[in-house]
Amino acid sequence: MRSTRPMVSAIVLGAAALVGYLTLTPSVSSSDAMIARPAAADSTVVTRRVRAGGAPSLDIATPSADGAFASSTDWDTGDLTVNDLRDGSVRRLHVQTGTGPDYTAYVESSRISPDGRRVAFAWVDEHAAYSVRLASVDDGTAPREVYRDPKYWYLEVDGFAPDNRHVLLELDRHDGLFDYGMLDLDAGTLRPLVTGVPWVMGWVAFSPDGRYLLYTPRVEGQTYERRTPTILELPTGRTWPLVQWEKGAEHFAFTPDGRGVVLQSERGGTPGLWLQPVRDGRAAGEPRLLKSDVWNASGIGITRDGRALYLVRTGERRVYQARLDPASGGLTSSPTRVTDEYANYMTSVAVSPDGEWLSYNVSPGPWVFQGSPVLTLRALATGETRQLRTHLNRVEQQLWSPDGKRLLVRGESAGGRFGVFLVDVADGAATTIRLDDSANPQVPVASGIGWLRDGRALLQIDEADSTQTLGAFDVATGRITAVARRPAAQRFVTPYTRLASDGETVAGMVATGRAGERALVIGDLAGTRSRELARARLPDVIFGFAWSPDGRWLYVQRGTTASTAAETRIDRVPVADGVVQPTGLRMGGRFAPMVVHSDGARVFFVSGEYGVELWAMEHFMRPTP
Repeated sequence: MRSTRPMVSAIVLGAAALVGYLTLTPSVSSSDAMIARPAAADSTVVTRRVRAGGAPSLDIATPSADGAFASSTDWDTGDLTVNDLRDGSVRRLHVQTGTGPDYTAYVESSRISPDGRRVAFAWVDEHAAYSVRLASVDDGTAPREVYRDPKYWYLEVDGFAPDNRHVLLELDRHDGLFDYGMLDLDAGTLRPLVTGVPWVMGWVAFSPDGRYLLYTPRVEGQTYERRTPTILELPTGRTWPLVQWEKGAEHFAFTPDGRGVVLQSERGGTPGLWLQPVRDGRAAGEPRLLKSDVWNASGIGITRDGRALYLVRTGERRVYQARLDPASGGLTSSPTRVTDEYANYMTSVAVSPDGEWLSYNVSPGPWVFQGSPVLTLRALATGETRQLRTHLNRVEQQLWSPDGKRLLVRGESAGGRFGVFLVDVADGAATTIRLDDSANPQVPVASGIGWLRDGRALLQIDEADSTQTLGAFDVATGRITAVARRPAAQRFVTPYTRLASDGETVAGMVATGRAGERALVIGDLAGTRSRELARARLPDVIFGFAWSPDGRWLYVQRGTTASTAAETRIDRVPVADGVVQPTGLRMGGRFAPMVVHSDGARVFFVSGEYGVELWAMEHFMRPTP
């Protein structure tokens, strides 16, 4: 998921013009060099917390013009929701008819119209094909498809134009470049706006008169300390930087009168909100500091009555360890932090075969959701750490090889392709095992699930006919050989399938045929001798599991999706009889993934939860000198 926004134009802006602009150094419209010391924050500006609590997905929401509503995806169901920003209530629009975590079709991105009457959203069907659909907020009519084009493997709705009729689309091409266009929701026609560029627009806002588009370009997979808010004049196709500040800036939104833009920047030393006067799409005067020390915040829009709405992110996720009695499975010590570094939803943990090293990837900040390309290797005996920078864009899963020299990882290549790789523990060099084919979403998707006793890596490969192949990768030959094929009824439905230490028994989650229900099963690789050990039906969920070193037990993480404040617990389930044995380990939020140390007495896991608070900034639109 990315982010962006809209307006209508027939102008086609060539790639050469925009790329040329990015390589030039335009004249500075508002320069840090002109200001010796940042001004003090405006004492007349008032900020207040509107409400606490809210789904993290609201972090990419844009409100209706009155500030009452925003759309987002309910990731527990894949459905489209309308969030009432005044009282915190959430209403599903039921564009997703399926239920529970087994959904295969879902809403990827959405934007609510300025008048709050309809929502345009990117829909991903059961074949991973994208289309744009339109739903009514109030009249109950079924959503209708507006646009589909198979030449794009990904579509994103980035915002509504002020006319409530057109939306800006990001369209990802198979060659790795990006197009942008304005989609007429009534006519279903797309007008190209920007074509063949190597960057995405990022957060986008439109001037109230629809003449200017404000965006902050960035290259996918890269992070820049300095960002440059940029103006695109829609009638002419001309572009220029709005400001060029040494610390960079992210734009927030235009003010309702179009005479100012609120920007987020650390140009004052700490994260702050600034009001930059504008005239005819250009900076017109010096910026004014509205509020300093705005930490962990992101702007979502300015209402027509002049309230700037922004979200403050709360909560945290960390890597923990707890001690268990190998004999009884009971908790012998309370969980303690392994590190003070932030974890995220893509953080993974693994223990080396000799039990000496714990590896994990953490975030550069508390609210970075993609997996980090940097792994931390921690010596469990001394606490000493070293950083392993992999030759990948990100790492999302990891499993140590039996000889302790490599990691089998699921991640993203330096070229932006997801797949399965081998990472050398010594220098981070990555060997590609199998890449996903983004040009054809129905091509099998693979993930690493363990190591066979002969030293080959075992992959789980989803086939287009809903069956599943378990393939063995030979490091010496670089070839994948099918070792088993699981029928559709025995297909594992998550990438977190795990192979036991015997190299023959596999554990994974399968669908039961009942809505919102999954079962944890164990058995042979082909699924011909599978047994069910546990099952969960929404709102109860099995978040994850891990084998004991001897393969006699599975440690199972269970919780609920009913509340982000709910506890998650770890149970121990014997493979022999499946009788659940509580360990006594409970923590707030959802924690996963998990790994058991080779001594059977320690378990490592990621725990915590994130939330958001909605804040409003008022009385900032006084005349600026």
